[in-house]
Amino acid sequence: MEYVHWGLGALALLWGLQCVGSVYQIRKYRRALAATMNAWQRGYLGVGCQRGVVSQGALVILVLTEDHEVATFQAMTGRTIFSRFKTYPQLCGYDKTDLLTALSSLPAAGKGLHQATVMAFDQACDAHPRKLEKAPRKPSADTGQAMQDQPLSLAGTAQAST
Repeated sequence: MEYVHWGLGALALLWGLQCVGSVYQIRKYRRALAATMNAWQRGYLGVGCQRGVVSQGALVILVLTEDHEVATFQAMTGRTIFSRFKTYPQLCGYDKTDLLTALSSLPAAGKGLHQATVMAFDQACDAHPRKLEKAPRKPSADTGQAMQDQPLSLAGTAQAST
């Protein structure tokens, strides 16, 4: 019976260490993401992850320019909480196909890093149309000069349409 108590105590200790390690890794991720967002005021941010049960997991943060070229590329790969983000300046300036080709030549590149990169690139590309859709639209030419002189507000549009 004493072995059961020791076994449960050891499991509780390992579970507690796992929780502390998870919090530590989440803080590293948030710091890297905040630093990337502060460093790049323009562009499209993409984040991709691939969990590995037995193999290495991967987490990728990248920023794309307006032309869908990589402006910055950071990746964290590994099996433990001690993994850190590493910046790869040699991958900047590539489009998707060139990036995946260049990525395969890296020593740390595995299947997980490849999948996380594809996910991050697709997410950043999907952000591009959404940003353009949310941009304010200019008044059309048929609304006349009176509409252009008024401040842009809901009340101004309602008065101009009546």
